[in-house]
This record gives sequence, structure tokens and C-alpha cells, in this order.
Amino acid sequence: VVDVVLFCDFFYAARTDDLNHALDYSRVHALVSEAMSAQSFNLIEAAAGHLCTVLLRNTEAEAVEVKVEKSTPPIPGFTGQAQVTLQRDRQWLQK
Repeated sequence: VVDVVLFCDFFYAARTDDLNHALDYSRVHALVSEAMSAQSFNLIEAAAGHLCTVLLRNTEAEAVEVKVEKSTPPIPGFTGQAQVTLQRDRQWLQK
């Protein structure tokens, strides 16, 4: 499971209620789907980091928060979920 939060300046979208000023959520979905299917990850941390990079490079987001959850981690006797949440911004992308 992947959850994504994008931090953007939505001033004009909020003020005008005009779709042309909003984020293209179908594009965000496509970016996440393509990134997760194009590469295999051993670690949910690596998957989350990769998604942060993809989203910051390909959207107008000033910052992103990505949560990746593994519903059945290979841990003997463990019945819960494992998840990691990363928050990254454009400054991190330049490092």
C-alpha cells in the first residue's frame, strides 16, 4: 500500500475553483504506479525514497510525504503491518 501527500501552493485552485490550477492527480497516480511496477525493491524504505524522488522531479510539489506499507512482512510470528513514512522536499532532491 502506498499513500502520498503532496505539498503545493494551491492558492489559485482554492481561490478560483478552476481545475486548470489544480494538481493532476491522475498523473500522480500514473507516476506512482509506473515507478512501483518498473523496479523491484527489497526494502520499503528504498521504495519510499524512490517515490519521493520521482514525485519531486515530475510534479510541482514543493515537498512530499510517502508512506509505504507491507501488509505481510516476512517476520515469523508477526501478524501486523510494517510501514515507513518519508518526508522530503526540493532541497533534499539537490543533495
